[in-house]
Amino acid sequence: MKTISMLVCDNGLGHISRSIFVANYLARKFNIHFFSSAKKIEKFHLNKKINIKNLSIGDPKNDKKNYSKLKKINFKKYDINYSDNLIDKNIINKNFLLYSNFFWHQILNLKSRKYKLIENNLRKNNTPIFGNYIFQNIKCKLNCIKIGFLGKFEGKFKYNNNILISLGTAEIEKFKKKKIIERIKNILRNPNLKQYNFYIDKHYIRYLDQRKYNYKIFSYKPEMFKKISLAIIKPGFGILNDLFRHGIPIVNISFKFNKEFTFNTKELKKKKLILFETNLKNFPLKLKSKISKKKLFKIYKRYKSLKWNGEQEIFELLVKKFK
Repeated sequence: MKTISMLVCDNGLGHISRSIFVANYLARKFNIHFFSSAKKIEKFHLNKKINIKNLSIGDPKNDKKNYSKLKKINFKKYDINYSDNLIDKNIINKNFLLYSNFFWHQILNLKSRKYKLIENNLRKNNTPIFGNYIFQNIKCKLNCIKIGFLGKFEGKFKYNNNILISLGTAEIEKFKKKKIIERIKNILRNPNLKQYNFYIDKHYIRYLDQRKYNYKIFSYKPEMFKKISLAIIKPGFGILNDLFRHGIPIVNISFKFNKEFTFNTKELKKKKLILFETNLKNFPLKLKSKISKKKLFKIYKRYKSLKWNGEQEIFELLVKKFK
């Protein structure tokens, strides 16, 4: 049985979440060594056969610090090296695969000769770069393989008053964060929204005193998604995949974040995958005018018709390539 190293970025939880989907599927036929933050992995269900290797690669801006950690790992001993969004020229070879909807150096405008060398190595080795068929956005000519969303559609249509507000776990610029939190507070204390049950992700509850604001904590467990009928989000790929999979209509936060979110927003609008956009200040008014059972069901059906089981496509390529 061949052994795969899986190197996973832990800047936010989205990369870990989707990599666990892939790892659990690959474990049917491969031994897996999963390199990422052990603490963050605990939040998800990882197959017990998978060997966890604690390695935290945090903020991509700390380039030198992050990649000095990779030098300590002997990637040559693995039959296949798989990475989710982390690239180093020393681990790119004929047996290297990548899952990436974007490159950090392109998103963060990092300028260095080494990134050109990395792109050249990926091109030279014809490295398969898996990415979502809607949201992959890599600006160079490489072997990009566009696959479906991860998992299978598990949604059941709901029309209730349970609303999730999710800002993700990656850091937001301080002045934007302050403005967003103030506007969330206004939503939570708005007398015209008393009939709604709001859920907030745990990462942000330290800014929102539950004695002053009426909301519940959202844990991102499958049973929690089953309660929600609408989600207000910052559109990272991880939460998008989860909400599409559970058939939960999306309201997109219109603040400008980095290039990843700008691109994702553009695609969401283009494919008509959101109900509307909000700056949070105008959310109560838009909720009243733009939400109906008919509109929610239309979006739900759109999510159901998306292309699914991307992890199976990765599995099939690996089995074929590395018999």
